Amino acid sequence: MKTSHDDFGAGYSSFGYLSKLPVAGVKIDRSLNTEVETSARQRAILRSIFDLAVACELDCIVEGVETAAQEEALKGLGATHFQGYFYGLPGAYAPTMAR
Repeated sequence: MKTSHDDFGAGYSSFGYLSKLPVAGVKIDRSLNTEVETSARQRAILRSIFDLAVACELDCIVEGVETAAQEEALKGLGATHFQGYFYGLPGAYAPTMAR
């Protein structure tokens, strides 16, 4: 079974896990895109993560997208999958199958 590596780029999320675990993708922590429209440093870091994901054949989801400007900046860097308040508020958990 393959999973996505959550909060990539923050806390205990290590690059080493990408080679040791059966990871299908990464979810980039929102702390890395809070100033993507104005920070050249954040854009460089994100572009590097997107390039790494492509090289490792991993899906890449950017968490914490809150504005159209963030989405456009991220698309310009090559992002294709997004998550955040810009798309909708979190919903209540609804189990899909009985145990």
